[in-house]
Amino acid sequence: MTQSEELRNKLLQARDARWQLIAELDEGDGCLVMISSNMPGEQKHRADGIVAWAEAELKKRIQAKTLKTIQDAAGRAVFMKTPLKPAEAKKAGVGLEELYPFCRLLDIDIYRSGKAFGRAEAGMSKRQCLICAENAADCIRTGRHTYEESVSAAEKLIRELDPSF
Repeated sequence: MTQSEELRNKLLQARDARWQLIAELDEGDGCLVMISSNMPGEQKHRADGIVAWAEAELKKRIQAKTLKTIQDAAGRAVFMKTPLKPAEAKKAGVGLEELYPFCRLLDIDIYRSGKAFGRAEAGMSKRQCLICAENAADCIRTGRHTYEESVSAAEKLIRELDPSF
């Protein structure tokens, strides 16, 4: 097994474990918020500070309470609960994802009754690519940018946030 296959397997295992947590934590009133990063490459932990910052911001902005924080192959993930309706929580999350350039490395997902509540359900436009202004999902699906270009763009955002990186 190559290193990239090993990483891919670890990321798939992390995603499965996160879905298990979502199923466990998504109960009661309000909705579940999961903050993670969309940091490309193997150094997922490089965006952990941004995830922690977003957690503090959502506590203030949407009265979210932290339920659990994990660290896995995909980096840090914070699971929170907010009393807001899913559309309101998604709009607040997207607002944070678009607030500063480094926020492009955030992924703030909303869940209610075991279902993801996306931008489309909130009447919002699709996420833009980290590199160009096109739809991010289209760029990923078509392989429009190389792995190296994606990692480089993310690293640039982190260095602009903190030059010591």
